Amino acid sequence: MAMKKYKIMVCRGPECGDKRHSADVHAAFERELKSCPLGGNEATLDRYSCFGKCTRGVNVLVREIVAGESPIMVSMMPNSGKTAFLYHLVSPTEARKIIEEHVAGGRPLVEFIKRGVPPRHENEEAQLAAQASGAKK
Repeated sequence: MAMKKYKIMVCRGPECGDKRHSADVHAAFERELKSCPLGGNEATLDRYSCFGKCTRGVNVLVREIVAGESPIMVSMMPNSGKTAFLYHLVSPTEARKIIEEHVAGGRPLVEFIKRGVPPRHENEEAQLAAQASGAKK
């Protein structure tokens, strides 16, 4: 199986950063990336100013970087594309699970994508779950 490259971005906006302590989540990812086997894959960790899902923060985006993608476009629009998954209500204790399942195992965590999604967005939730299921294949 070919090595995959991932970018993990932790929101640092005022809601996630100041009120929900996203620095703690970022620190947890930093620790876990040093100790958790990545299954031959690579991952980089960064911060992002805001994903616009403030009421569902701390938000963490995990995005597979596909060969040939423009690094500038990935930086400008990291949550675009079929390989980007935005996790909601992430706590520091969940960093290892996200790394083990998604980065090392290639299995996005549907339950983390769905968390905090208001009932009126059920169609969006179903689309995200289908997208995540497709990524597992």
